[in-house]
Amino acid sequence: MTGRPSQAWPGRRARCAAFAFLSLAAAPAALASAEPPPAEWVVQEQGTAHFTFALAITPDFDGRHTSERLRVLARGTDTVVQEVEIAAMASTIPPAQQLAVMDVDFDGWPDIVLPNADGGAGPNFSLDFYLYDALKGQFVHHPVLSGLSQPMVAGYGTITAAARASCCQHVAERYRFIRGQLVLTGEEDIHHTSDGKWVVTSGTRMVGGRWKAWSNRQRVPY
Repeated sequence: MTGRPSQAWPGRRARCAAFAFLSLAAAPAALASAEPPPAEWVVQEQGTAHFTFALAITPDFDGRHTSERLRVLARGTDTVVQEVEIAAMASTIPPAQQLAVMDVDFDGWPDIVLPNADGGAGPNFSLDFYLYDALKGQFVHHPVLSGLSQPMVAGYGTITAAARASCCQHVAERYRFIRGQLVLTGEEDIHHTSDGKWVVTSGTRMVGGRWKAWSNRQRVPY
């Protein structure tokens, strides 16, 4: 191509450079405005005869809420007797209902249960358990309980856990607190055979202090 070079390009380049500079200059402000607001202390609806509870909660972008710290307050005086840092994922549970109170280890003292992870697209949610130590007068995190998938505390002294290991396999466990220690008392595995014709259920259970294994299978009715 011949002829006089266009004079529009220098101006266009200058405008593009100016636009890029302004965009970069505005980026920190935009990012700052996108940051979540600071955590606020929210008094929880549930409490015990001796304590009330508050959580430092941060709202998330999609309507979820994340608990960051737990405060245990003496009922009647609101004196902070314990403060704990929490490592939990965002939850859809309303802010004032994040904390639940129940006797998890069946020792007569109410304990604390908090949401940890909701399982996302799958069912394998988890909870955080803080058991009350009457000698210390504090709530102590229980890492084993908190590591269980889909934990449920039954009224007859049994704690169950369950997980979906794959599309065709589900596993379950049963626990009990014996002399203050969490003890595994049973396991169960349900899966399809590789040809898809049978459902096999197997497991072990504690009987008289000894493990006993069992197994059965059923034909898939199709």
